[in-house]
Amino acid sequence: MPRDIPIGNGRLLLTFDRHYNLRDLYFPHVGQENHIGGHLSRFGVSVDGHFAWFGPDWRIDLQYEDDTLVTQVGLYHPDLKILLRCRDAVDFHENIYLKDITVENLLPQERVVKLFWHLDFSISGNDVGDTATFDPESGGIVHYKGTRYFLANGMVPGVGGLSQYAAGQKGVTGKEGTFRDAEDGVLSGNPIAQGSVDSVLGLTLTLAGQSSGQAAFWLAACQNWQE
Repeated sequence: MPRDIPIGNGRLLLTFDRHYNLRDLYFPHVGQENHIGGHLSRFGVSVDGHFAWFGPDWRIDLQYEDDTLVTQVGLYHPDLKILLRCRDAVDFHENIYLKDITVENLLPQERVVKLFWHLDFSISGNDVGDTATFDPESGGIVHYKGTRYFLANGMVPGVGGLSQYAAGQKGVTGKEGTFRDAEDGVLSGNPIAQGSVDSVLGLTLTLAGQSSGQAAFWLAACQNWQE
């Protein structure tokens, strides 16, 4: 299936669909191992007690910055009265993906905005024997199997580190996935899951009325834990 906005460096390639959800992640050979395999890795926002995953309710503009492979994505939700401007890139030398986010509060009152990044891996093309675990040294979530390791993390400038996280199972014993844990705005903090698994990372910003704030998520693709 064609994707709307790919980014990569020849070794690490990520693609997004028309709703700006991550759909494919190839590493270390583009066109071979797809570690997401078309599954829906979501991004969502919680504000004023309301939650929304990116989708048809958002007004989404997918572009690239001029003469670059850096995305320039605008997302506006008319009910939440929130605007996000996102820039995505994969480093030229290192196998690191970075998402830089500017969040704009369009209302006059102070608001707490929570950002949630869901990762639905099927490492090496299948989700048998995957592990997702919290890494206390980096403060991020590591998905791994065999010689494929993916460290996901995030921060708000001046605060640092994830605000919330959770790892859990998907598609077994009636479990839809850990993404459901985010929809009340509070993640469980479960530190490890094995088998068919997914995870969610959360960041929190407090924005004054009609102001903006910054946040970032990133993912490093490696072939062992030490790397």
